[in-house]
Amino acid sequence: GAKDFTFKIGNGNPVSFEADGQNDITINAGTYTITEPAVSGYTTTYDNCSGVVVVNGGTQTCTITNNDQAGTLIVKKVVVNDNGGTLGAKDFTFKIGNGNPVSFEADGQNDITINAGTYTITEPAVSGYTTTYDNCSGVVVVNGGTQTCTITNDDIAPGLTVIKKVVNDNGGNAVVGDFDIKLDGTELSFRAGVVDGTTTTYTSNPTVVSNHEYTLSEIDFGGYTEGTWNCGTVDGLTTKFTLNEGQNITCTITNDDIAPGLTVIKK
Repeated sequence: GAKDFTFKIGNGNPVSFEADGQNDITINAGTYTITEPAVSGYTTTYDNCSGVVVVNGGTQTCTITNNDQAGTLIVKKVVVNDNGGTLGAKDFTFKIGNGNPVSFEADGQNDITINAGTYTITEPAVSGYTTTYDNCSGVVVVNGGTQTCTITNDDIAPGLTVIKKVVNDNGGNAVVGDFDIKLDGTELSFRAGVVDGTTTTYTSNPTVVSNHEYTLSEIDFGGYTEGTWNCGTVDGLTTKFTLNEGQNITCTITNDDIAPGLTVIKK
């Protein structure tokens, strides 16, 4: 309020304003200029405060008006697409307190004129991206001041698990390496198989990125049934598939040894 401000008459010492905002000063006749030391966050305007002529027995009034300045809240967006993600700043929104969602501008920065106060900025979750905040909770914006909240989103790498099952229930002895399994033409490396009865299960977890079409292939091995790729029900996938950010799928192919046949002919 008024008591938080001071004024000077000419080169005199600063004088505090009284609580009611008015100081009545007995002064010699003369010409005076009244100024006010600047107060951060407030503009200052003067009315009849410069070159004021006070005559003997006369009265002059100088009015100094201070207006609080709005603060500025800068909300910045950083998007990291290092795993094939395709979203940009404009694909995300943020909320100030319980306010309505606000879209980020294309350059990833929103400069918001706001009243002085304490604010928390949050972002609705976006599938396939992690969210981290820097200076976004309990942010104190003072009159005329600026605060910056930075929200960073990083695309989550998708995951692919390739399972190869080899069934040797008819005397077969093939292993995973006999079937030449490839992802986009590159041969996959499988971990040692886990044996359960006549079935050996091998697993591979190749590194993949989102928004890229992959092709799984296998060269059949003689004496075994032709395997069929089963990638679950995600988008009806078969051997060709594209993963979204953060999506995980498992593709399985099984080959079973074919029982030999013996024909005995008696003539």
